[in-house]
Amino acid sequence: MVLELDPAWRTHDDYLGALDAKYRRKFKDLSKKLAAAGCVVESLAEITAHEQRLHELYLAVQGNAAVNS
Repeated sequence: MVLELDPAWRTHDDYLGALDAKYRRKFKDLSKKLAAAGCVVESLAEITAHEQRLHELYLAVQGNAAVNS
């Protein structure tokens, strides 16, 4: 999966602003639930050091998705 980033997006809020209202609302609702559960979202400074594990997690999510493209 490749997510092409618009060069105008400089922040996460820029990305969220580009989403359809339906998806933006779903994200905000999920964010509230995650925060209530004590979860946090952080930037990963050294992403290459974690790329293998991130790919494993992605494949696990994709494998369990109801619809795979």
